[in-house]
Amino acid sequence: MLVFDKKIRIVLTGGGTGGHIFPLLAVAEELWEIDAKLKQDLELYYIGPIQGPFAFDPVIFEGLNIKVVPISSESPNNATNPFTKLVSVFKSAWGSVQCLWHLWRIMPYAIFSKGGYGALPVLIVGFLYRIPIVIHESDASPGKINELSKKFASRIAVAFEKSASFFPPEKTALVGNPIRRQFFESDPRDAAYEHFHFSRDLPVIFITGGSQGAKTLNDLVLNILPFLLEKYQIIHQCGSRNHEEVFTESAVIVQDLSETVKLRYHLLGSLDERGMRYAYEISSLVFSRLPQKANRQFLYRLPPLRAIISATTRTITRKPEPRLS
Repeated sequence: MLVFDKKIRIVLTGGGTGGHIFPLLAVAEELWEIDAKLKQDLELYYIGPIQGPFAFDPVIFEGLNIKVVPISSESPNNATNPFTKLVSVFKSAWGSVQCLWHLWRIMPYAIFSKGGYGALPVLIVGFLYRIPIVIHESDASPGKINELSKKFASRIAVAFEKSASFFPPEKTALVGNPIRRQFFESDPRDAAYEHFHFSRDLPVIFITGGSQGAKTLNDLVLNILPFLLEKYQIIHQCGSRNHEEVFTESAVIVQDLSETVKLRYHLLGSLDERGMRYAYEISSLVFSRLPQKANRQFLYRLPPLRAIISATTRTITRKPEPRLS
C-alpha cells in the first residue's frame, strides 16, 4: 500500500565490505541530528545485501532507526569458478527486480550510496525512477561501482582532492570521510584489554585482512605464529569465510605451547565496531589489508596508535607508546 505524505524518505545503500557499511551509520547520525533541529519528519532506509562475504546483523541499522530492506546482490569478483560467477550475476539481476518494487513503494527523496556491489541494483533502479543520487568515494581512486554511477549521480562527494579528478567537476565536492561521533569519544583502555582477555605486560599486534579476509596474510601469520607469541599478543581477524580453516590450522600450531602463551592469540572471523575500536585502541602495531576507508575512521580518534602497515597504502606512523622490543 502506498502512502503519500510529507515524510522525508532517504535510502542509504552500499555493501560488500565493512568499509562500505559503517560510514552509512555516520551519515544516518548526522541526518537524524539535522531532523531533530528542522523537524522534517525523516525516514531512513537501508536497501542492500545483509548476507554474503560481509554478513552483518541488521540490528546495527535498526539501532539508529533505519529500516532495513534486504535485497539479493553478490560480486562476481568473489566467484571461484565460471558457474559461481554466473550465479552472482543472476543474484544481482534479481536484486534489481526487487528494487523495482522497494523503491517504487518507498519513493525516496534521495539515495545516498557508499558504493560496492550491494549498491548496484539500487543505483540502477534509482536512475530509472529519476531519484536524485548522491555517491561518496572514500579512496584516492574510485571503486568500480562509483566509477560507473558517476555518470548518473546528481552529486558526488570525495574524501581526497586527488580523487576529484576522476569525477565531473561541476557536481563534485571535497567533503572528507563520514566518521561516527563515537570514534571521537575515549574508551577506557582497561575495557579494551578485558574485551580480548589480554595483559598489559606485552604489546599487542593487530593483523587484519578485513571482513572478507586475506588468505596470503593468514598463511603468513600462521607460518610465524609461535615466534610472534613469544613476545607479543596477537589479534588476528582472518575473515568470516576463512575462520574455520584458520582455527583448525592454528590449533595444531599452538598445541605444544603453554596455556599462558595460547591465550596471547585471539582469532576472529570478523569484528564489530566496538571490537575494532578496542583493537586499534590497544595495538602497538597494525598490519592491515583493509581499504583506506576502513582504516581511516579509526585513525581519527586513536592517539595511542603507533603504526599501520598496509598492503595497499603507505605506512602511517605515530609516536611509540610503548616501544616494541
